[in-house]
Order: sequence, then C-alpha cells, then structure tokens
Amino acid sequence: MNTNVTISEEARTLAEKRAKERGFQSVDDYVEALIRGDQNEAIFEEWMRAEVEEGFASGQATELTPSLLHELVQDGISRAKTRASK
Repeated sequence: MNTNVTISEEARTLAEKRAKERGFQSVDDYVEALIRGDQNEAIFEEWMRAEVEEGFASGQATELTPSLLHELVQDGISRAKTRASK
C-alpha cells in the first residue's frame, strides 16, 4: 500500500541528501527506516520503563562490584547470542 505525504521542498531536499548519504535506494526507503527506528525506540523505552519499575519494586539495591558487573555483561552477551541464533 502506498501513501503520499506532502512535505516542504526544504524537507524533501534534506531527505534526499540523507537518503543518499546513508545508502538508501530512495527517499521512501529512508523514511521507512526512520519509522521502523521510531517504532523500535518506543518498544525499547517501554521495556526500559518496565525494567526500572521492576528494579524499584525489588527492594534494596546491591553494590555493583566489578565481578557482578562482569557477570551481568556475560549474561547479556549470552542472551544476545541466543536471540541472534533463533
């Protein structure tokens, strides 16, 4: 489905420049990428808010020691690899 959007000539020129600089085939592809990025950002923000709320509700904070930080980073890497392999 195609949708037409009216923008100023200045905005069109900027979009064409950015699309070319970033390797998009067209302004349409560039705009679609911007919309997907906006959607992903909204999903991330929602997830982050939930994580912060969960953290506040979990009780007393613990000290972030170098070993705990290492453990958390390794856990994150492991989860990312698992998701990437799906």
